[in-house]
Amino acid sequence: MKINTMVKKYAAGLAFALGVLFWSGAVGAAVCSADISLDVIGDLSGSNSGCQVGTTNNDEGQVNLDNMFTYNDWIFAGRDNGLDGQEGTTSIPINLVLTGGTLAGTWSINSTIFSLYEMVMLVFKDGNGIPPNYVGYLFDIFDGTTGTYSSPFANSVNGNPKEISHVSVYVRGVGACPSGNCSPPVGEVPLPAGILLLISALGGLGFLARFRKAGAAA
Repeated sequence: MKINTMVKKYAAGLAFALGVLFWSGAVGAAVCSADISLDVIGDLSGSNSGCQVGTTNNDEGQVNLDNMFTYNDWIFAGRDNGLDGQEGTTSIPINLVLTGGTLAGTWSINSTIFSLYEMVMLVFKDGNGIPPNYVGYLFDIFDGTTGTYSSPFANSVNGNPKEISHVSVYVRGVGACPSGNCSPPVGEVPLPAGILLLISALGGLGFLARFRKAGAAA
């Protein structure tokens, strides 16, 4: 009787842990679809370090609530409304410059920004369309500080590209890459927390099976 009670309690704990693992992955920003993931790239890498779609139409006050790219410490650095020049100033020397138009063009930021911050996120917003929410593109020192962009938004009726309403810049990770080497050494790539939880849960299932077998033999 005691063995069965312990088994039930342990199984309930494992079920809760697995539920947390899979539920946590379904909340917050979503990974971009393939057709928009490379609409904004850096010249140095010819790519970006990630693309995610937020949970609302407007990024203002939202990127940290959405845990964009798993972080909630993003700092607003600047914005260009209508892609006609950066409005206002902040204490962060981001120097955002967009050349082209509201559908496509080139972007650049301060060439020394990665001596101050580890990551930069360019956030694109449209009034409505597909996707209906803002889109964030992640960059680090290996992607560069210049690149190209095209609108990640499409008209929901005819599929034609939609104009970008504004581009915002956010930064995080103070002084993490001044040496130009912010990647973990080969063989020491950290595992995401969710993977560690899954490994623990699978190990627990193995222990549970042995425990039941031992109880049956007794």
